[in-house]
Amino acid sequence: MSRLSSFWIVLKKEIVDIFRDKKSMIATFLIPLIIYPLLFFILGGEFGNIVDKGENPYVAIVEVDGEAETVLSSSNENFNYIINEVINSDKVVTPTVKNYKTALIEGDLSLVIRYKKSSDSLKNIILNGGKINLEFVYDSRTTASSVALDNVMQKVGVYSQNVYNDRLGEFLSPEDILSLNAIDYSSVTEIGSLVERRKGVDSILLITIIPLLVTLLISVGGSTVAVDLTAGEKERNTFEPLLTTSASRFSILSAKYVAIILFSFISAFAQIVSMLIGLKFMPSEFMGGNLSLPFGAVMLCFVNVLLLACIFCSLMLCLSCTAKTFKEASSKTSILVFLPLILAYSTMLTDAVDMGMLYMIGPVINVVSVLKMTLSGVINYPMFLVSILVNVAYVIITVIITLKMFSKESLISRS
Repeated sequence: MSRLSSFWIVLKKEIVDIFRDKKSMIATFLIPLIIYPLLFFILGGEFGNIVDKGENPYVAIVEVDGEAETVLSSSNENFNYIINEVINSDKVVTPTVKNYKTALIEGDLSLVIRYKKSSDSLKNIILNGGKINLEFVYDSRTTASSVALDNVMQKVGVYSQNVYNDRLGEFLSPEDILSLNAIDYSSVTEIGSLVERRKGVDSILLITIIPLLVTLLISVGGSTVAVDLTAGEKERNTFEPLLTTSASRFSILSAKYVAIILFSFISAFAQIVSMLIGLKFMPSEFMGGNLSLPFGAVMLCFVNVLLLACIFCSLMLCLSCTAKTFKEASSKTSILVFLPLILAYSTMLTDAVDMGMLYMIGPVINVVSVLKMTLSGVINYPMFLVSILVNVAYVIITVIITLKMFSKESLISRS
Protein backbone atom coordinates (compact mmCIF):
# COMPACT_ATOMS: atom_id res chain seq x y z
CA MET A 1 0.00 0.00 0.00
CA SER A 2 1.44 3.35 -0.98
CA ARG A 3 2.13 6.00 1.58
CA LEU A 4 -0.48 8.32 0.02
CA SER A 5 -3.24 5.71 0.04
CA SER A 6 -2.38 4.84 3.65
CA PHE A 7 -2.63 8.52 4.52
CA TRP A 8 -6.11 8.83 2.98
CA ILE A 9 -7.39 5.70 4.68
CA VAL A 10 -6.18 6.80 8.11
CA LEU A 11 -7.41 10.36 7.53
CA LYS A 12 -10.87 9.09 6.61
CA LYS A 13 -10.90 6.92 9.72
CA GLU A 14 -9.89 9.83 11.97
CA ILE A 15 -12.48 12.21 10.49
CA VAL A 16 -15.20 9.59 10.91
CA ASP A 17 -14.14 9.08 14.54
CA ILE A 18 -14.20 12.83 15.19
CA PHE A 19 -17.66 13.44 13.77
CA ARG A 20 -19.10 10.26 15.26
CA ASP A 21 -19.11 11.81 18.72
CA LYS A 22 -22.44 13.68 18.75
CA LYS A 23 -21.80 15.31 22.12
CA SER A 24 -18.56 16.86 20.87
CA MET A 25 -20.27 18.07 17.71
CA ILE A 26 -23.04 19.71 19.75
CA ALA A 27 -20.49 21.36 22.04
CA THR A 28 -18.38 22.51 19.07
CA PHE A 29 -21.01 23.76 16.64
CA LEU A 30 -24.49 24.02 18.13
CA ILE A 31 -23.72 25.54 21.52
CA PRO A 32 -21.63 28.44 20.06
CA LEU A 33 -24.51 29.27 17.70
CA ILE A 34 -26.62 29.81 20.82
CA ILE A 35 -24.05 31.15 23.28
CA TYR A 36 -22.41 33.90 21.20
CA PRO A 37 -25.62 35.56 19.91
CA LEU A 38 -27.01 35.40 23.44
CA LEU A 39 -23.78 36.83 24.88
CA PHE A 40 -23.62 39.70 22.40
CA PHE A 41 -27.32 40.37 22.83
CA ILE A 42 -26.73 40.83 26.56
CA LEU A 43 -23.55 42.87 25.97
CA GLY A 44 -25.36 45.03 23.41
CA GLY A 45 -28.08 45.76 25.92
CA GLU A 46 -25.52 46.63 28.59
CA PHE A 47 -23.55 48.81 26.17
CA GLY A 48 -26.74 50.59 25.18
CA ASN A 49 -27.55 51.19 28.85
CA ILE A 50 -24.11 52.73 29.42
CA VAL A 51 -24.52 55.05 26.43
CA ASP A 52 -28.03 55.97 27.57
CA LYS A 53 -26.93 56.68 31.13
CA GLY A 54 -24.06 58.81 29.83
CA GLU A 55 -26.39 60.90 27.65
CA ASN A 56 -29.24 60.84 30.17
CA PRO A 57 -27.39 60.85 33.50
CA TYR A 58 -29.04 60.44 36.89
CA VAL A 59 -27.88 63.59 38.69
CA ALA A 60 -28.48 64.81 42.23
CA ILE A 61 -27.79 68.37 43.42
CA VAL A 62 -26.54 68.64 47.00
CA GLU A 63 -26.30 71.85 49.01
CA VAL A 64 -23.61 71.84 51.71
CA ASP A 65 -24.02 73.98 54.83
CA GLY A 66 -21.15 73.20 57.20
CA GLU A 67 -21.62 69.59 58.23
CA ALA A 68 -25.19 69.46 56.94
CA GLU A 69 -25.92 68.27 53.39
CA THR A 70 -29.30 68.63 51.68
CA VAL A 71 -30.35 66.86 48.50
CA LEU A 72 -32.32 69.49 46.58
CA SER A 73 -35.67 68.90 44.95
CA SER A 74 -36.84 70.18 41.58
CA SER A 75 -38.70 73.04 43.27
CA ASN A 76 -35.45 74.59 44.50
CA GLU A 77 -34.21 77.69 42.64
CA ASN A 78 -30.56 76.64 42.69
CA PHE A 79 -31.50 73.16 41.49
CA ASN A 80 -33.28 74.56 38.45
CA TYR A 81 -30.45 76.96 37.73
CA ILE A 82 -27.81 74.22 37.65
CA ILE A 83 -29.91 71.77 35.66
CA ASN A 84 -31.57 74.13 33.19
CA GLU A 85 -28.88 76.77 32.67
CA VAL A 86 -25.48 75.49 33.78
CA ILE A 87 -25.87 71.95 32.45
CA ASN A 88 -28.52 73.09 29.97
CA SER A 89 -29.94 69.66 29.26
CA ASP A 90 -33.43 68.29 29.24
CA LYS A 91 -32.06 64.76 29.29
CA VAL A 92 -30.84 64.86 32.89
CA VAL A 93 -32.80 62.56 35.19
CA THR A 94 -33.08 63.62 38.82
CA PRO A 95 -34.36 60.74 40.94
CA THR A 96 -35.47 61.31 44.52
CA VAL A 97 -32.82 60.01 46.91
CA LYS A 98 -32.18 60.51 50.61
CA ASN A 99 -28.60 59.31 50.88
CA TYR A 100 -26.75 60.34 47.72
CA LYS A 101 -23.55 58.48 48.70
CA THR A 102 -25.34 55.15 48.94
CA ALA A 103 -27.35 55.89 45.80
CA LEU A 104 -24.15 56.64 43.85
CA ILE A 105 -22.46 53.44 44.99
CA GLU A 106 -25.52 51.31 44.25
CA GLY A 107 -25.97 52.82 40.78
CA ASP A 108 -29.18 54.77 41.46
CA LEU A 109 -27.21 57.93 40.65
CA SER A 110 -24.64 58.58 37.94
CA LEU A 111 -23.30 61.86 39.28
CA VAL A 112 -23.63 64.22 42.24
CA ILE A 113 -23.03 67.98 42.04
CA ARG A 114 -22.32 69.71 45.35
CA TYR A 115 -21.94 73.40 46.19
CA LYS A 116 -21.60 75.46 49.39
CA LYS A 117 -24.70 77.25 50.60
CA SER A 118 -24.61 81.06 50.45
CA SER A 119 -26.93 83.89 51.40
CA ASP A 120 -27.72 84.61 47.74
CA SER A 121 -28.85 82.29 44.96
CA LEU A 122 -26.27 80.85 42.59
CA LYS A 123 -27.79 82.66 39.64
CA ASN A 124 -27.59 86.05 41.37
CA ILE A 125 -23.98 85.38 42.32
CA ILE A 126 -23.10 84.82 38.65
CA LEU A 127 -25.16 87.83 37.47
CA ASN A 128 -23.41 90.06 40.01
CA GLY A 129 -19.98 89.06 38.76
CA GLY A 130 -19.31 86.49 41.46
CA LYS A 131 -17.97 82.97 41.25
CA ILE A 132 -19.48 79.66 42.35
CA ASN A 133 -17.67 76.41 43.02
CA LEU A 134 -19.20 73.14 41.93
CA GLU A 135 -17.85 69.83 43.21
CA PHE A 136 -18.47 66.65 41.24
CA VAL A 137 -18.78 63.29 42.99
CA TYR A 138 -18.78 60.14 40.85
CA ASP A 139 -17.94 56.44 41.01
CA SER A 140 -14.76 55.71 39.02
CA ARG A 141 -15.55 51.98 39.02
CA THR A 142 -18.74 52.57 37.06
CA THR A 143 -18.48 53.28 33.34
CA ALA A 144 -21.85 55.07 33.24
CA SER A 145 -20.77 57.37 36.06
CA SER A 146 -17.46 58.21 34.34
CA VAL A 147 -19.23 58.93 31.04
CA ALA A 148 -21.80 61.11 32.83
CA LEU A 149 -19.00 63.07 34.51
CA ASP A 150 -17.32 63.82 31.17
CA ASN A 151 -20.59 64.90 29.55
CA VAL A 152 -21.69 67.16 32.41
CA MET A 153 -18.25 68.74 32.89
CA GLN A 154 -18.17 69.57 29.20
CA LYS A 155 -21.52 71.33 29.45
CA VAL A 156 -20.44 73.20 32.58
CA GLY A 157 -17.28 74.26 30.78
CA VAL A 158 -19.29 75.64 27.87
CA TYR A 159 -21.52 77.60 30.23
CA SER A 160 -18.52 78.97 32.14
CA GLN A 161 -16.87 80.10 28.90
CA ASN A 162 -20.07 81.86 27.79
CA VAL A 163 -20.27 83.73 31.11
CA TYR A 164 -16.60 84.67 30.77
CA ASN A 165 -17.19 86.05 27.27
CA ASP A 166 -20.27 87.99 28.45
CA ARG A 167 -18.31 89.62 31.23
CA LEU A 168 -15.48 90.58 28.91
CA GLY A 169 -18.04 91.92 26.49
CA GLU A 170 -18.94 94.66 28.95
CA PHE A 171 -15.48 96.15 28.45
CA LEU A 172 -14.27 94.83 25.11
CA SER A 173 -15.62 94.28 21.63
CA PRO A 174 -16.08 90.70 20.34
CA GLU A 175 -12.99 91.13 18.17
CA ASP A 176 -10.93 92.16 21.19
CA ILE A 177 -12.19 89.17 23.13
CA LEU A 178 -11.10 86.83 20.36
CA SER A 179 -7.69 88.47 20.23
CA LEU A 180 -7.13 87.56 23.91
CA ASN A 181 -7.05 83.86 23.05
CA ALA A 182 -3.43 82.91 22.50
CA ILE A 183 -4.41 79.50 21.18
CA ASP A 184 -7.64 78.61 19.45
CA TYR A 185 -8.48 74.93 19.88
CA SER A 186 -12.20 75.11 19.26
CA SER A 187 -11.93 73.32 15.91
CA VAL A 188 -11.44 69.54 15.99
CA THR A 189 -11.24 67.69 12.68
CA GLU A 190 -11.17 63.92 12.16
CA ILE A 191 -8.48 62.96 9.66
CA GLY A 192 -10.97 61.01 7.54
CA SER A 193 -12.58 64.29 6.45
CA LEU A 194 -9.27 65.63 5.07
CA VAL A 195 -7.84 62.64 3.22
CA GLU A 196 -9.14 59.41 1.78
CA ARG A 197 -9.70 57.06 4.66
CA ARG A 198 -7.39 54.07 4.67
CA LYS A 199 -9.02 50.69 4.37
CA GLY A 200 -9.88 48.93 7.59
CA VAL A 201 -12.40 48.80 10.40
CA ASP A 202 -13.55 51.94 12.22
CA SER A 203 -14.31 50.30 15.56
CA ILE A 204 -11.26 50.23 17.87
CA LEU A 205 -13.03 47.57 19.94
CA LEU A 206 -13.31 45.21 16.99
CA ILE A 207 -9.69 45.89 16.00
CA THR A 208 -8.67 44.81 19.50
CA ILE A 209 -11.06 41.91 20.05
CA ILE A 210 -11.10 40.08 16.69
CA PRO A 211 -7.33 39.30 16.49
CA LEU A 212 -7.38 37.99 20.06
CA LEU A 213 -10.40 35.77 19.52
CA VAL A 214 -9.25 34.39 16.16
CA THR A 215 -5.79 33.43 17.42
CA LEU A 216 -7.11 31.92 20.63
CA LEU A 217 -9.80 29.88 18.85
CA ILE A 218 -7.36 28.60 16.24
CA SER A 219 -4.70 27.78 18.83
CA VAL A 220 -6.88 25.75 21.18
CA GLY A 221 -9.62 24.61 18.79
CA GLY A 222 -8.03 21.22 18.11
CA SER A 223 -6.88 20.43 21.65
CA THR A 224 -9.71 18.01 22.48
CA VAL A 225 -9.37 16.19 19.17
CA ALA A 226 -5.57 15.94 19.48
CA VAL A 227 -5.92 14.37 22.91
CA ASP A 228 -8.62 11.97 21.75
CA LEU A 229 -6.74 10.81 18.63
CA THR A 230 -3.68 9.84 20.68
CA ALA A 231 -4.22 9.29 24.40
CA GLY A 232 -7.91 8.57 23.81
CA GLU A 233 -7.05 5.80 21.35
CA LYS A 234 -4.55 4.37 23.82
CA GLU A 235 -7.31 4.10 26.42
CA ARG A 236 -9.62 2.44 23.85
CA ASN A 237 -6.78 0.07 22.91
CA THR A 238 -6.97 1.05 19.23
CA PHE A 239 -3.71 2.99 18.98
CA GLU A 240 -1.20 0.12 18.99
CA PRO A 241 -3.23 -1.98 16.53
CA LEU A 242 -3.22 1.01 14.17
CA LEU A 243 0.58 1.11 14.38
CA THR A 244 0.79 -2.55 13.39
CA THR A 245 -1.00 -1.99 10.08
CA SER A 246 0.81 -1.54 6.79
CA ALA A 247 0.48 2.24 7.10
CA SER A 248 3.76 3.93 7.98
CA ARG A 249 4.05 6.00 11.10
CA PHE A 250 4.57 9.06 8.96
CA SER A 251 1.25 8.39 7.21
CA ILE A 252 -0.52 7.85 10.53
CA LEU A 253 0.96 10.95 12.10
CA SER A 254 0.30 13.16 9.07
CA ALA A 255 -3.30 11.92 8.84
CA LYS A 256 -3.93 12.69 12.50
CA TYR A 257 -2.16 16.02 12.01
CA VAL A 258 -4.35 17.04 9.06
CA ALA A 259 -7.50 15.87 10.84
CA ILE A 260 -6.72 18.04 13.86
CA ILE A 261 -5.98 21.07 11.65
CA LEU A 262 -9.23 20.59 9.74
CA PHE A 263 -11.19 20.34 12.95
CA SER A 264 -9.42 23.43 14.35
CA PHE A 265 -10.47 25.46 11.32
CA ILE A 266 -14.00 24.10 11.23
CA SER A 267 -14.39 24.78 14.96
CA ALA A 268 -12.93 28.29 14.68
CA PHE A 269 -15.05 29.03 11.59
CA ALA A 270 -18.22 27.93 13.38
CA GLN A 271 -17.44 30.12 16.38
CA ILE A 272 -16.49 33.12 14.23
CA VAL A 273 -19.77 32.80 12.30
CA SER A 274 -21.57 32.65 15.63
CA MET A 275 -19.77 35.81 16.77
CA LEU A 276 -20.64 37.62 13.54
CA ILE A 277 -24.28 36.72 14.09
CA GLY A 278 -23.99 37.95 17.67
CA LEU A 279 -22.42 41.24 16.58
CA LYS A 280 -25.65 42.06 14.78
CA PHE A 281 -27.15 42.62 18.23
CA MET A 282 -24.50 45.21 19.16
CA PRO A 283 -25.26 48.97 18.88
CA SER A 284 -23.88 50.84 15.88
CA GLU A 285 -21.60 52.88 18.20
CA PHE A 286 -19.78 49.63 18.98
CA MET A 287 -19.48 48.40 15.41
CA GLY A 288 -18.34 51.48 13.50
CA GLY A 289 -19.32 52.17 9.93
CA ASN A 290 -16.30 51.28 7.79
CA LEU A 291 -15.39 47.74 6.71
CA SER A 292 -13.03 47.64 3.76
CA LEU A 293 -10.04 45.25 3.74
CA PRO A 294 -7.45 44.69 0.97
CA PHE A 295 -7.80 41.22 -0.55
CA GLY A 296 -4.02 40.58 -0.57
CA ALA A 297 -3.67 41.42 3.11
CA VAL A 298 -6.65 39.20 3.97
CA MET A 299 -5.04 36.27 2.14
CA LEU A 300 -1.76 36.78 4.01
CA CYS A 301 -3.72 36.87 7.26
CA PHE A 302 -5.34 33.56 6.33
CA VAL A 303 -1.94 31.97 5.60
CA ASN A 304 -0.60 33.20 8.94
CA VAL A 305 -3.61 31.81 10.77
CA LEU A 306 -3.25 28.47 8.95
CA LEU A 307 0.42 28.24 9.95
CA LEU A 308 -0.47 29.09 13.54
CA ALA A 309 -2.95 26.19 13.55
CA CYS A 310 -0.21 23.89 12.23
CA ILE A 311 2.18 24.99 14.97
CA PHE A 312 -0.23 24.32 17.81
CA CYS A 313 -1.52 21.08 16.29
CA SER A 314 2.08 19.81 16.22
CA LEU A 315 2.59 20.84 19.84
CA MET A 316 -0.67 19.19 20.90
CA LEU A 317 0.23 15.94 19.13
CA CYS A 318 3.72 16.07 20.58
CA LEU A 319 2.47 16.38 24.15
CA SER A 320 -0.57 14.16 23.93
CA CYS A 321 1.22 11.23 22.31
CA THR A 322 3.52 11.02 25.35
CA ALA A 323 0.53 10.59 27.70
CA LYS A 324 -0.90 7.19 28.55
CA THR A 325 -4.41 8.37 29.48
CA PHE A 326 -6.85 10.97 28.26
CA LYS A 327 -6.69 12.79 31.60
CA GLU A 328 -2.91 12.93 31.57
CA ALA A 329 -2.90 14.26 28.00
CA SER A 330 -5.45 16.93 28.90
CA SER A 331 -3.22 18.07 31.77
CA LYS A 332 -0.14 18.21 29.55
CA THR A 333 -1.86 20.17 26.78
CA SER A 334 -3.54 22.61 29.19
CA ILE A 335 -0.46 24.84 29.04
CA LEU A 336 -1.17 25.32 25.34
CA VAL A 337 -4.41 27.02 26.32
CA PHE A 338 -2.66 29.63 28.47
CA LEU A 339 0.36 30.19 26.23
CA PRO A 340 -1.53 31.81 23.31
CA LEU A 341 -3.68 33.68 25.81
CA ILE A 342 -0.66 35.32 27.44
CA LEU A 343 1.11 36.04 24.14
CA ALA A 344 -2.01 37.42 22.45
CA TYR A 345 -2.91 39.73 25.33
CA SER A 346 0.62 41.14 25.42
CA THR A 347 -0.22 43.13 22.26
CA MET A 348 -3.67 44.32 23.36
CA LEU A 349 -2.58 47.89 24.18
CA THR A 350 -0.20 48.23 21.21
CA ASP A 351 -1.50 50.28 18.28
CA ALA A 352 -1.10 48.89 14.78
CA VAL A 353 1.02 51.87 13.69
CA ASP A 354 3.54 51.10 16.48
CA MET A 355 4.13 47.48 15.48
CA GLY A 356 7.56 46.91 14.02
CA MET A 357 9.49 44.00 12.54
CA LEU A 358 10.19 42.50 15.98
CA TYR A 359 6.47 41.78 16.36
CA MET A 360 6.70 39.49 13.32
CA ILE A 361 9.15 37.13 15.03
CA GLY A 362 7.28 35.95 18.11
CA PRO A 363 4.77 33.08 17.70
CA VAL A 364 1.11 34.08 18.20
CA ILE A 365 2.23 37.70 18.61
CA ASN A 366 3.02 37.94 14.89
CA VAL A 367 -0.41 36.58 13.89
CA VAL A 368 -2.21 38.96 16.26
CA SER A 369 -0.11 41.83 14.91
CA VAL A 370 -0.84 40.98 11.27
CA LEU A 371 -4.57 40.75 11.97
CA LYS A 372 -4.60 44.00 13.94
CA MET A 373 -2.61 45.85 11.28
CA THR A 374 -4.91 44.60 8.52
CA LEU A 375 -8.06 45.57 10.41
CA SER A 376 -6.53 48.99 11.14
CA GLY A 377 -5.64 49.55 7.49
CA VAL A 378 -1.90 49.59 8.25
CA ILE A 379 -0.78 47.33 5.40
CA ASN A 380 2.90 46.35 5.36
CA TYR A 381 3.38 43.41 3.00
CA PRO A 382 7.12 42.89 3.74
CA MET A 383 6.32 42.52 7.44
CA PHE A 384 3.43 40.16 6.67
CA LEU A 385 5.72 37.98 4.51
CA VAL A 386 8.37 37.90 7.26
CA SER A 387 5.67 36.68 9.64
CA ILE A 388 4.79 33.87 7.20
CA LEU A 389 8.44 32.82 6.82
CA VAL A 390 8.93 32.81 10.59
CA ASN A 391 5.79 30.73 11.11
CA VAL A 392 6.89 28.28 8.40
CA ALA A 393 10.14 27.83 10.36
CA TYR A 394 8.15 27.22 13.56
CA VAL A 395 5.99 24.64 11.74
CA ILE A 396 9.06 22.77 10.45
CA ILE A 397 10.64 22.73 13.91
CA THR A 398 7.51 21.53 15.69
CA VAL A 399 6.79 18.86 13.06
CA ILE A 400 10.34 17.49 13.31
CA ILE A 401 10.04 17.32 17.10
CA THR A 402 6.66 15.59 16.83
CA LEU A 403 8.02 13.02 14.35
CA LYS A 404 10.88 12.20 16.68
CA MET A 405 8.54 11.86 19.62
CA PHE A 406 6.20 9.69 17.55
CA SER A 407 9.00 7.32 16.60
CA LYS A 408 9.88 6.43 20.20
CA GLU A 409 8.20 3.22 21.33
CA SER A 410 8.54 4.13 25.01
CA LEU A 411 6.44 7.27 24.48
CA ILE A 412 3.68 6.07 22.20
CA SER A 413 3.12 2.75 23.93
CA ARG A 414 0.62 2.67 26.80
CA SER A 415 2.37 -0.17 28.60
